Amino acid sequence: MKQEKRQLKAMEESMTGKGSADLLKYREGKKLTSSQSIRAKCAECMGNYEDGRKDCTNEGCPLYPWMPYGTKKRAKKQMNEETKEKLREALKIAREKKGK
Repeated sequence: MKQEKRQLKAMEESMTGKGSADLLKYREGKKLTSSQSIRAKCAECMGNYEDGRKDCTNEGCPLYPWMPYGTKKRAKKQMNEETKEKLREALKIAREKKGK
């Protein structure tokens, strides 16, 4: 147990990249949000960015679009008119129910 605490302390002192604090928090047994989890996984996968804070270039990774230092960000989703109309109708119905 003492050795584990010493390892966490040493890790904390050497961690500086985005996601490092999240990774440490996870290893301490604390809960993370989905964004924190992604950053923590990237930090872990990249060896805590020991070779510098740069893009991992692993575009095959499902988390790559959210990688903190990634150069290629995910494309924004575009809704078609049919989907927009369905959402408008659902919102209208929800507002009517709320008003009752």
